[in-house]
Parts: sequence; C-alpha cells; structure tokens
Amino acid sequence: MITFYGTGLVWDKENNKLLCKFVDGKFETNDQRTANILINAGYEFEGEIEDEAQDSTGQATDLEQKTAAELKVIAEEKGIDIPARTKKEDIIALIRAGEQDADNDTQ
Repeated sequence: MITFYGTGLVWDKENNKLLCKFVDGKFETNDQRTANILINAGYEFEGEIEDEAQDSTGQATDLEQKTAAELKVIAEEKGIDIPARTKKEDIIALIRAGEQDADNDTQ
C-alpha cells in the first residue's frame, strides 16, 4: 500500500477523469499507474513501490503497455532525462537506448 499526502483532487488528464481525492490529507492506493502519476507530479508518499522495469519473474516488462507517466518514472529511475512533451514512443526509445548503453558499459 502506498500512502500519498496532499489536498484536494487530482485529475487524470490521459483518461479525462478524477484520479484521486485526498481525504484528511491522505490518499492510499495499490494501483501502480495511479502511484506513478502522483510520484511524477511530486506528491510526498510512503510505502513500497515495485521496480518499474521488472515484473515478478525479474524479466523486463513490455514498455509499450505502460503509460507515458509510467515510462517517465522508469526513465527517471534509470537516470535518463526526458524533455517535456516527449511522445510515448520517443520515451520508450530513450529507455531502450539507455539500457543498451548500460549493457555496453558492463561488457
């Protein structure tokens, strides 16, 4: 469970609907997408967050199935700078290029 701290409402602009409502300054979720959006927006939080780039078997997950916000979090965790308004496909390309560079550095 991840607990976020803030006030008011947060709008999910990708789905054009309410993402969350803070009650007494808190919002709790188990949803990874929601957590990624709130983290990307800079909300304070506590709790565990799974590694974005791996699934339960330790294999890389399919980046195409991630949202742009989730991809930005993955890139940030890998130290990859993503310019504002970068398209999803370009974020995926930057992540993959960063992974290839990391693989080449270890060889």
